[in-house]
Amino acid sequence: MEVIFEFFAPPPREVLGLLRKAGERVYLHISPETHDEEIKRRYGRPYINHELKTFLRNAKQLGLEITFEKFSGTTLQ
Repeated sequence: MEVIFEFFAPPPREVLGLLRKAGERVYLHISPETHDEEIKRRYGRPYINHELKTFLRNAKQLGLEITFEKFSGTTLQ
């Protein structure tokens, strides 16, 4: 069974550990919109790039697959 979770902010490692137990094929999705932290905040993504990197690292260490979207030329850029 495949399970997909979409996040609007990076969850803590403990949550990722629980999700890892949800099945063999667990996919995570996050869309930070941009690298620019101020613009990201204005799009409703209230986290800094360091938190995103930590999330990606933790997910990889736990064997979770990630899809990631970042847009170029958003209306706020």
